[in-house]
This record gives sequence, structure tokens and C-alpha cells, in this order.
Amino acid sequence: MTDHNSCENAAAAVAAGERLGVTVWPGMELQTREEVHLVCIFAGLKAALDFQGFVYDRLPKLPNRPEKLGRQVIYDEAGRPAGECPKLLLASCEVGLEEAFRRVTAAGGLCYPAHVDRRAFGLIGVLGPFPPEAPFPAYEVSRGTPVDRVRRDCPWIPPGAIVVSSDAHRLEEIESGRTLLEMERPTPAEFLAALEGRVGRKVVVR
Repeated sequence: MTDHNSCENAAAAVAAGERLGVTVWPGMELQTREEVHLVCIFAGLKAALDFQGFVYDRLPKLPNRPEKLGRQVIYDEAGRPAGECPKLLLASCEVGLEEAFRRVTAAGGLCYPAHVDRRAFGLIGVLGPFPPEAPFPAYEVSRGTPVDRVRRDCPWIPPGAIVVSSDAHRLEEIESGRTLLEMERPTPAEFLAALEGRVGRKVVVR
């Protein structure tokens, strides 16, 4: 699960998943210096929270304005409000694409652009067509966008590297976009193996 520029709710989500027998990867949707959104997924909470500290140190030193931007609620594992994040999270962080990719990868995580098909905060909409040597292992497409169209318009994206997720901002939107992964175990490392099409692993977009 990923919140915008924060992992504050990751511990509760992981704990709820453990109780229900569901694997939850803690993570963050980072808004970079270039105003591109990146999905950053980690194998464990410590790595996710370490990355959160790195990001928080590089966010604008401004408070959130709940009356204008909405509350930034922190929940417990039962879904009850347990506090609020006072920082302004709806802002770009002073971290570039390459630095974010290197840091997440070095921590054993997975980093890739979110909703590349969108003009706002999407990699292509912000920076234009990316070169074939781009290092990202995956490229997320918004739910409802035809994947075949993205493959046609972006032939430089490797086969099997497109994923679709709900990008949910409301409970009812969860699971409105799915990617099925055939893996040996539910870890980000196996996710990467599936993206690369290693023996016995693959990605199926639905």
C-alpha cells in the first residue's frame, strides 16, 4: 500500500494484513522534484520508514491546511483514526527521479513510475518519451486505460513491464485495477523476477 509522500499508515496496513492472512508491502507514492509520481515498494517496515524519514527531511517545511486540502489521517490496524500528519504532504519532495530510484533499489525495494499515461504527474506527461535505457523495471498504467494503446505509443517499454493498479483514493476504488503476479513467494524481489520473466514467474494484467 502506498500513500502520498508518506508511510504513516504502513504499519497499520501490514498488521491488518497479517491478521487477515494477506501480504502487504509497505510503500509510498513519492512526488519527486520533477513532479513525477513514483511507486516505491519495500520488503519490510523498517526500510519503508527509513525512506519516509529521508523524504520528510526534504519536503517543504510547511504545515498541512486541513480546511483547504483535507485531513491527513493516520489509522490503526482496525481502521480507527489514531492521529493526523501535520506536514504538508501534497507537495514535491527535493529528491530527483534518479536519486529516488537508487535509494529505493539499494534498500532492496522496487521503484517505478506511477500512472505513466496521465498528463498530470505522469512520467511521459511531465518529461516526454523516456529513452530505452531508462532503468525502471515497471511502468504503471491507470485503471481503464487500454494497455495495448500504451504498448503501441510507448514501444520502448519492455514486454511484461506494464502493471495496472487501482490508484485508489477511496475504499470503493480498491481492486478496480489489478495485476496478477506468478511468483514463488510474495516479496518485492520476486515481483522484480516476474517483471523480468524469469523461469516460473510472470505478470498478467487484468
